[in-house]
Amino acid sequence: LTPPPPPPPPVMLPLHIVSFAALELDFNAGWRFHRGDGTYQLPSSDDTDWRDVEAPHDWAIEDLPSREKDDVTPVLAVRHGIWRFYRGEGNDTFAAPGFDDAGWTDMQVPSDWRAAAGYEAANASGWYRRNFTVSAAAFAAARAGTLRLALGSVATADRTYINGAKVGSTGAWHKPGGCSSRLDYRSYAVPASALHVGPDNVAAIWVWSEGSGPAGLVDWAQPDRRIGPFDPGASPGHKQTGYTLGGVGWYRKTFRPDASWGERLQLFVEGCYMNCSVYLNGEHLLTHPYGYTSFAVDLTAGGLRLGQPNVLAIRAESRGSNSRWYAGAGLFRPVSLLAHPALHLAVPGGVYVTTPHIALTASDGLRADATVAVNVTVANARGTTAAGAGARVELFDERGVSLGVGFASLPEVGGGGSASVLLSFDVRGVRTWSPGQPSLYRAVATLSCGGGLRDGCPDTETATFGVRSFSFDSSAGFVLNGQSVKLHGGCVHHDNGPLGSKAIGRAEERRVELLKANGYNAIRTSHNPVSRAFVDACNRLGVLLMEEAFDCWDAGKNSDDYHLFFEDWWQRDIASMVLRDRNAPAIVFWSIGNEIPNRHVPRGAALSAALSEYIRHLDDAGGGSRRAITSAYPGVGTDAATAAFLAPLDVAGYNYSPHGFARDHVTHPARVIAATETFPESSVLNFNALQDYPWVVGTFIWTAIDYIGESSIGANGHSPPDPLACGGYCPAPWSYHISFCGDLDIVGGQKPQAYLRRVLWNVSALEMAVKPADDGEVIASWGFPDERQSWSWEEQKRLMRVNLYSTRCACVLLALNGRNVSEGCVNVSRATAYTATVRVPYEPGTLEATGFDARGRAIATRTFKTSGPAAKLRLAADRTTIRPSRADLSYVTVEVVDADGVLVACANESSLAACVPPTVRFKLEGAGEITAVGSGDPTDASSFHHFSRKTFRGRATAIIRPGSPSAAPPRSGKLTLTASSAGLASATLTIELRGGEVVS
Repeated sequence: LTPPPPPPPPVMLPLHIVSFAALELDFNAGWRFHRGDGTYQLPSSDDTDWRDVEAPHDWAIEDLPSREKDDVTPVLAVRHGIWRFYRGEGNDTFAAPGFDDAGWTDMQVPSDWRAAAGYEAANASGWYRRNFTVSAAAFAAARAGTLRLALGSVATADRTYINGAKVGSTGAWHKPGGCSSRLDYRSYAVPASALHVGPDNVAAIWVWSEGSGPAGLVDWAQPDRRIGPFDPGASPGHKQTGYTLGGVGWYRKTFRPDASWGERLQLFVEGCYMNCSVYLNGEHLLTHPYGYTSFAVDLTAGGLRLGQPNVLAIRAESRGSNSRWYAGAGLFRPVSLLAHPALHLAVPGGVYVTTPHIALTASDGLRADATVAVNVTVANARGTTAAGAGARVELFDERGVSLGVGFASLPEVGGGGSASVLLSFDVRGVRTWSPGQPSLYRAVATLSCGGGLRDGCPDTETATFGVRSFSFDSSAGFVLNGQSVKLHGGCVHHDNGPLGSKAIGRAEERRVELLKANGYNAIRTSHNPVSRAFVDACNRLGVLLMEEAFDCWDAGKNSDDYHLFFEDWWQRDIASMVLRDRNAPAIVFWSIGNEIPNRHVPRGAALSAALSEYIRHLDDAGGGSRRAITSAYPGVGTDAATAAFLAPLDVAGYNYSPHGFARDHVTHPARVIAATETFPESSVLNFNALQDYPWVVGTFIWTAIDYIGESSIGANGHSPPDPLACGGYCPAPWSYHISFCGDLDIVGGQKPQAYLRRVLWNVSALEMAVKPADDGEVIASWGFPDERQSWSWEEQKRLMRVNLYSTRCACVLLALNGRNVSEGCVNVSRATAYTATVRVPYEPGTLEATGFDARGRAIATRTFKTSGPAAKLRLAADRTTIRPSRADLSYVTVEVVDADGVLVACANESSLAACVPPTVRFKLEGAGEITAVGSGDPTDASSFHHFSRKTFRGRATAIIRPGSPSAAPPRSGKLTLTASSAGLASATLTIELRGGEVVS
């Protein structure tokens, strides 16, 4: 067998993604989309009224039609208007359509019945009734199961009836502790059996109000309305999914495949949320339930017509309550077309690279001699046996220099079967992979065919890998390339803020980039597999990765989540994650699940063992490169059921369980622990545990970045009279749609807990943060004190609390307008939780902190200046030169500043409590688009797709993207962004398009 000629060394692009085939075509453009269901899989189906979109695409983040025009997810909006009202307990006969309410009084809603009706009794009950009209479209939606009643917030508990039928209830009746209930927005699914078309339908609401506060149908914050992608009345997931909607969506694409592409064509879908069904020319090929795993569809076997038009249709369904956070909907990750010969490298998993032997050649672990083993697996799509095939593998370093080439013959491959061959290479003096030195290598596998196969040679796959050794041990901890490493980690959900769940290459890379810049060396992908671009960014930038598979197994957390599919699909979904990503050097953990509901029973322990062993079967790396299997377990106890669940794992994941770090080492001395979720306010406690306990290898904060959904778990309150003063897990009312528990906000800005963490993780020598000392703030479970890096406050002489954070300074001196206000240099150490606190009466001017080391030398300073009136806007981009690719982005931040350039955190207001921040309008010129706008404001539930945004604490962000959905960007050019706001000088910034194409 003659080896094929060597291919040219592949080029490593900045956003390089592993190639799965000799020809991998970008299949993102040219899709038609329709929100709603129907029979659209047939080639003859009419899509002329559909709109053009491209993948990645997330319809759940797009602006909804008005409630009046929406026949897909209509809402019974009965809240506002005149209701009949009754004081007292009553009974459920009051809900009957024919009940006589002539003796009741009229009440305008929304309102507090104490003020509107003079009903002052504490812990009292009341009834509301009104008539409303049901349209034919609303009735049809009820029959389809998509109609909801928009009730809104109620103080405190409710029982809600339609035409005498109970459709929902929230809150505990006649029981105290209703803080959470009174702040919840309520909407209920309405069955068609409870309705009839026409004007004489009756809604009846029975309300019990706790205590003597506001009562009845009260609006706590934003009124009930639909705005942008948000509708609290129509969202089945409510605050859990950020008041967004999923539903059903259809994609269609007509394409004409060329016979020269290859004999076998596969559609590769990196992620489709969820229940994704694929049709080709009207024939159903596959349904893939899980939204987060990749899958390939053999179009050739499905009846593809070469040289002729083919119609590909994809239906995605995200209905009901299927997620505990914002998931998005549709083809939210890239789509590609893979062209192969009949005998081809398997997808995924065709090239598997391991390093079974590594000998470090430098004391710092930066160089090593290694054995690189490359397992090549081929699949035969023909019905006949293929013989005489061989595999050629060549290794390349970062510069494209060949490190070695090998060739091996493959055994016969039966029709529809597969075969593998192993090639081994010895490499010397190579650079190891680590967060400080993320050196990458490439294995290029080329398949050659023989035995009478006339077509389809060669097939090629490029795999990126790294050379590193690591181990987990309760005595030594986590050791990477001979060096002890503590994991400074964070959990991240998959959404990209204003972009929704769209996994655009640069957006994925930027999240990793931001976390690395803020001291993170590890990320947990809670609670699902991530995109190829995210894994690739971790490989290139040097961030260790815990890739997680599931949020539940066969016992669910929501009525429509993955538990419905687990039994039939878990092995396929685990294989999709592991086979696709097992070459990634960044991945050092596989997590099989998060807070699994049936973890306390034998079934949970058995599944823990089964999933762990299956992953070890798929990722059987030898030597010092075996990844750890883990699972996140909340409130870890000492019981036998907990021990049984954790026993199959290599590392025990402890969620919110610092009490167990020392305790469990006594009874389980070999147990290695990762603190897989921690509270922001326990950051110092967990940081100290990392220093004290070698068996605790890392901590992962919940969360590293804010995300849409699990709305307001990090929202603080104030006492009194804010209803949020209960603290803890007490949700804020609509329109609070962001978690607000992250170190970074949804556009990447630092939040208060990031100031402390930057010090703990040695990014910064000194940080300073300020808040009023007497504001009565109540910290939520996932919250952190609302400190500002600002010395611009309105109230003269108000006592301010200044926190000074440092792990490097021995003491810190604080001066205000040149005067020492800290009574000398204040000690900062582990004993003070790395914090020096000074209380200072506010006066405008300059606040300056200076940190000194143990020898009295000044080593760090932080300075805040009081801002003047807002005068102008200022623009700053994360990058002013980007590639002419739809996969690249520029994030541009606008700031409101005074005449001297000092940030005005809240302009145009008479006091901070009555802040009216300016709205900034954006205009872009050139071959590009403003693809989204946003800010860190967790309550601003406006459109991400309008060209204006209200600033939050002086800032907002516009995301610029080259080209458009229907037009590729030019090879070069300029984009000019202008920001303007009433009464302020505008600002302009130019972004240059230059460089090579970026893989999406």
